[in-house]
Amino acid sequence: MKKSIPWFVFSAFILATVVALNFGRIGSIPPLSVVKADVATTSVTVGNNVPTWQVIYEDPASSSSTPTNVESDVNFKGRADDPNGDNWYLIICATSTQIATTTNGGCPVCPGGLVWATSTATDNNTTTATYTPGEGDVEKNDWWAWACDNASGGGQLCTSYSQGIGGSSEANSPFVVNRRPIFDTLSNDGPKDPDQTVSWNTNVNTSDPDSYGGTDTIKLHICKTQEWNTTTDTCVGEYWSSSTVVTSDPSCQYNIPSVTQDKTYNAYAWLVDEHGLEATGTIAVGTASNYDVNNVAPSISAATIQLLDTDGAGYLTLLPAYEESQTPGFKVKATITDNNSCEAAGGGNEISTVTAYVYRELIGYSNCSTTGDSNPNNCYPEISCTIGPCGGPSVSVATTSCTFSLWFLADPTVGSNATDSIWWDEIWLASVKATDDDNASGTTEDSDGTELDKFEAYDLTTSNIPYGSVPPGNTSNEATTTIKATGNVGLDENISGVDMVRVGNSETIAIGQQHYSTTTGFTWGDGVVASSTVQKLELNCPKSTSTSSPATKDTYWLIQVIIGQASGTYNGTNTIAALTGEAQNW
Repeated sequence: MKKSIPWFVFSAFILATVVALNFGRIGSIPPLSVVKADVATTSVTVGNNVPTWQVIYEDPASSSSTPTNVESDVNFKGRADDPNGDNWYLIICATSTQIATTTNGGCPVCPGGLVWATSTATDNNTTTATYTPGEGDVEKNDWWAWACDNASGGGQLCTSYSQGIGGSSEANSPFVVNRRPIFDTLSNDGPKDPDQTVSWNTNVNTSDPDSYGGTDTIKLHICKTQEWNTTTDTCVGEYWSSSTVVTSDPSCQYNIPSVTQDKTYNAYAWLVDEHGLEATGTIAVGTASNYDVNNVAPSISAATIQLLDTDGAGYLTLLPAYEESQTPGFKVKATITDNNSCEAAGGGNEISTVTAYVYRELIGYSNCSTTGDSNPNNCYPEISCTIGPCGGPSVSVATTSCTFSLWFLADPTVGSNATDSIWWDEIWLASVKATDDDNASGTTEDSDGTELDKFEAYDLTTSNIPYGSVPPGNTSNEATTTIKATGNVGLDENISGVDMVRVGNSETIAIGQQHYSTTTGFTWGDGVVASSTVQKLELNCPKSTSTSSPATKDTYWLIQVIIGQASGTYNGTNTIAALTGEAQNW
């Protein structure tokens, strides 16, 4: 085990050694010296050093493909490290000429005042300088950036300029301004009819002023409302139309639906460039360019017109119950089409009135179009019609039904030749006239028509043939029977009779003693000999043509009493039945 030497032994040894050495060198023992420490002053001058660029770029990048819209911000983001730890400024100039530093540590100045933006003094962090382009700016704008410390007293230092560090190439100088397109003129070629095309047009002065990286395109939008979504660059609500993208003079079209109400439609124009920036100019965006849809006349398809009997089918037939009167319940039906819709723009029916006209074919609509043309034989104008319900503003059709009566003497058209009817080669037709709420009308004639049947009706206006008192061997005075035509045909007669029988006895006067003729004042013996067998008489009573004075025709009668005929009162019956006569005698 080692043992250490006490400290005091070791110290004594050192002292003895030193004394011995000293004595040996000078031969005597010098006096002891006193040790004293002095203070040395230090000094250094730390020089000001230039800040060092880390990054400088546009955020977001402002380039030809992503320009900055006027009235939006160009942000310059930069960072510089100052070796002295000083705060520093970001200065963006419009010139590469060296900027002028200050003596008070303030922000340096771009030569000639050509400054885009400056920041406040900042430490070693990223800072932003902002410039907001205006309408008067050019499209392409070069920039030079400096970072300068805030040292004062003339020692302020700046980096060399930079046109971009640390960002994409699009984020470097220059920044690009997207200027508003110019909206010069606007017009549309309305008014238009339904199913036509309305066009909105500008002129060649409507264009975009920007061409850096390629001429900007523009697009015309026609909106239904005056609102515009600047985020999506679309109409708020529905579109009427939009153009293709062009460099100038955009135009667009809208195909008006085939069923469109006649009124003014609100339309608002927006012109934007390919970057979604709205235009400025003579025409303001959101300008109204309303268009009108014309009123068009309603129409009726001939195929839809039906001229119907009282039961809705077959020929037009006059009913016996309405002899010498009017048979009610005939109908005209049709479908009305109005391309302005069956519903008016302000509500109610677009088709205000419908009237029907019924007539014999050769009379024609032109001769049966007013109440003054009315003729019970062949013309029934201005028949009122009801209009069916409308299905809404997108529906163009409405049905109509018209009810009318025919007089007993309306001309019949059935038959295969002139013997059957004067009008055998004609038909009855109907025209329908529809008038809209703007007083535009359309009229169409039935393409098929129908026949009107013969109506054989008559009235024997005398119920007896009074021969009076006739001595044997003599001829009576002339008696008369009258047939009245109460249908729509001319009449002949079928005549038969029986012997006259003496009252209270069986004595008779033979039927053959009665003669008849269509000529008054005829001589007995020249007339037709009455018979118990039915005989046709060519009475030739004409067809009635007046509702107030139906046609009539008389038959004249004579009786001759033979010598030896017993006296007394004799009674008998003659049967007179009218029948349709030959048409040429009507």
